[in-house]
Amino acid sequence: MSTWGKRRRNAILLGVFLLLTIPGSLFLFLKYYEEPTCFDNKKNGGERGIDCGGNCDLLCPGQALSPLVHWERFFEVGSGIYNVIAYLENQNLDSGTKSLLYKFTLFDKENAILAERIGSVRIHPREITPVIENTLNAGKIKPTRVQFEIIEELFWEKDPPRENIIVIGDEKINEVDFSTRIKARLTNISFGEVHNIDVIGILYDKDDNALNVSSTFVESLDSNTSKDILFTWPKTFDGKITRFEIIPLYEFN
Repeated sequence: MSTWGKRRRNAILLGVFLLLTIPGSLFLFLKYYEEPTCFDNKKNGGERGIDCGGNCDLLCPGQALSPLVHWERFFEVGSGIYNVIAYLENQNLDSGTKSLLYKFTLFDKENAILAERIGSVRIHPREITPVIENTLNAGKIKPTRVQFEIIEELFWEKDPPRENIIVIGDEKINEVDFSTRIKARLTNISFGEVHNIDVIGILYDKDDNALNVSSTFVESLDSNTSKDILFTWPKTFDGKITRFEIIPLYEFN
């Protein structure tokens, strides 16, 4: 057989082979191919890890900074009863976590545990979040320090910074009749109703140490409406207060 004949035969055989195999391969591909997702327990589709990074909302470990705990304090509100607070800052610009599981622990001077409280809080990007727990019972022994710790791995997700829709105004502080009071007005500047607003009030001294903390709750606030709020402490601070801070915590969809 001539060289030309061999080439023609080989070309025909190759064509027949492709004609027979391509449809079958395409059928098998379409039947068994699974498009990469962020929930398939595989590293695929441009992900940086298994179901994290890339186009996934969930970030991989190391892609987000842990919350910065600026300070933690405890304040006696009754005989053996204490409120505790930790002042958290999320330094991440576009990621948050839906559930930060934490624990407060009160210790005595011998480092013995007097009281503990576990809770969870949502952390939004570029926001300060005061985490407060009320009425921890330490018994008859006075605590000397409080510890705030994150007790579960954080799962960070892409979360764009949100606009400040709850505005604080008309703030006034008075120390009269052996008590300290802060009055303020909350205004909802959004186009929707906001529910379950926790408002934290913090007093500071000249060294910017927290003197005390209080909280109040607003069940709902209609669009473009305002509500007066009041914080009270049953004591005065003898001119130690140099500033105060009011921080509203809320969710808005």
